[in-house]
Amino acid sequence: MEAFGLDTLGSIKVAGVFSILADETADISCKEQFSLCVRYLETNTLKLREDFLKFVPVTSLTGESLAQTLLDNLINLGIDCSFMVGQGYDGAAAMSGRFNGVQALNLAISDACDLQSIRNCMGALSSVYNFFNTPKRQEVLLSKIASIETNTKTTRLKNVCPTRWIQRHESVLIFLELQNAVTISLETISSWQDKTTCSTALQLLSAIQDVEFQISLRTTAKIFGITSPLSRLLQTENLDLSTAMILATNIEEMLIKMRNDSEKEFNYIFNDVQKICSDRDVDVKIPRKVGRQVHCSNIETDSPEVYFRVSIFIPFLDFFITQIQRRLLDHKQILSSFHCLLPSKINNLEFKKQFETDIVHLVRRYEKIVKCSEQQSIGELRLWWNYVSQMNDNLKNAHSALLVCDEKIFPIIRKLLVILVTLPVTTATPERTENLSTKYNRRISLKWISNAKYSSGY
Repeated sequence: MEAFGLDTLGSIKVAGVFSILADETADISCKEQFSLCVRYLETNTLKLREDFLKFVPVTSLTGESLAQTLLDNLINLGIDCSFMVGQGYDGAAAMSGRFNGVQALNLAISDACDLQSIRNCMGALSSVYNFFNTPKRQEVLLSKIASIETNTKTTRLKNVCPTRWIQRHESVLIFLELQNAVTISLETISSWQDKTTCSTALQLLSAIQDVEFQISLRTTAKIFGITSPLSRLLQTENLDLSTAMILATNIEEMLIKMRNDSEKEFNYIFNDVQKICSDRDVDVKIPRKVGRQVHCSNIETDSPEVYFRVSIFIPFLDFFITQIQRRLLDHKQILSSFHCLLPSKINNLEFKKQFETDIVHLVRRYEKIVKCSEQQSIGELRLWWNYVSQMNDNLKNAHSALLVCDEKIFPIIRKLLVILVTLPVTTATPERTENLSTKYNRRISLKWISNAKYSSGY
């Protein structure tokens, strides 16, 4: 299934370079496929675009096969893959790093957390949402919200999104806000005559009153609160790599600081949980130990606070720090070379020799696109520095630099800036196209899909 016009292919060719974004999933009929999108700079408006190209069915899930399928489809569309400067995937290890000689950026923070307690917590939230997603049960919840949560404007739970961390954060916060009403609603429904509904309500009530669930819930809320700005930023299309890197670095520093001060940070969470459990007559204690555990932690301590800090809070912090480092900050080396193009970020001219080395590195990496000598690039970079230093406004990012970079005067700098803004930072676009496919089935008309992509902002 395809959903693009000849104008899209023409715009890609005019742009000169592009990145591909792909998200592997199964459609509503359980057939494996991935959505193929392209990121490029629209030259006449200098706006970044992320356009959906097509859904690609796959027969093999190996990295080599997926990569070859993707390349074959690009070639069949008439797209020259030698001008592909970046790749963005959904986090599937099989798909990353399979294009030799091409810089692959796997940046979506969407890996499933291996921590069983966090996964159980997300699963419980999803189950509670599904349980109340019927008119009769929702009516009970609404009545309890009206009588208890006097200051809230929220009236519905939000489901846990399997791919987007920002939506998980919203789900957690809404549940925390409505938790008292949810608990009382489950207690009310557990007395209904319907045995199935009654049994499910009791199971959910037991799950959300569990100490481990409460610890996990507040742990995710605390950490998501810090990382959600990055998740929101990664959902925008007109975003360059340097902007995302700066925010990622700041968030990493905050998480590491929280990790180093974990006793104090977790104590706030633990005190909140103790109060909640006390109100519900639930004992805060260490889970029963067994001889051999696969999914749980056996930690030698008599303190529930120490146990939950070591088994949940710290591992989840470490998971997020690793995610940010692996998905974003591992690409610092790539970005560092591009910094020579942004003089506003340069405060000490003694680094000039390093900047000359950086632009030579970029010219060598993208020699088929830039097509210039090393001395030409150094000379043009010096002129670019001098030109920008006389400007009143600082260059905030690569896109702002593009707006003042005259292609006739600075052709080398211009091409490198276009490459920088084209590098992918997120896979939000293919995720949204997958949602279209899942919801409406792959057999829907090409005309409808074409209209849908434009109405969705593509």
